[in-house]
Amino acid sequence: MSDRDLFENDAKFANEAEHEHAEQPAMSDEERAALEHQMGEVKGEIARLRQLLRDKERELAAVEKALGITAFSKIAQSVNNVKQSNAYQKTSTALQSFGEKTSTAFKNVGQKTGEALRNLTKKDEAGESAVDNTPKEPPVPIADRFRRFTQSVRDKMKGSDGAGTPPATIASSHSNADEEEFGNN
Repeated sequence: MSDRDLFENDAKFANEAEHEHAEQPAMSDEERAALEHQMGEVKGEIARLRQLLRDKERELAAVEKALGITAFSKIAQSVNNVKQSNAYQKTSTALQSFGEKTSTAFKNVGQKTGEALRNLTKKDEAGESAVDNTPKEPPVPIADRFRRFTQSVRDKMKGSDGAGTPPATIASSHSNADEEEFGNN
């Protein structure tokens, strides 16, 4: 029992004593002095017992240290005690069963998925594929697309005779090209 528990018990008993005191008739000064003396002795005894308990706990710690019992070994023993409990055994069994059922469910899903893929492959071999397997051109990196665009602008600026083309003409002639060039990303 910790000091806090003892303190809470003392407070509880003090409250009960006050409640009982309120119900009892008035007492003489001599009776009151005797009870206060008795109360002082009981409080002193409680303090001595607390000190004795602390001393015994220190003594226990020293003996455990001499025996090589550490905090870790105490924790390990507590874990072993929990593992041996009925609640742990039941929970462990239930979780193991759940794991097996979950594993079976995932295995079934995998099998069904495999069957569906095999069916698609068979349809593909028969020419009935629902999947578009036509090869696609690899995407052109944006740097290459930009380089081609700027080269195209330069070529338009030069024109066929080298005299150049007005910027408004370039912009209108390339507006569709821009959308095609940069819209395929």
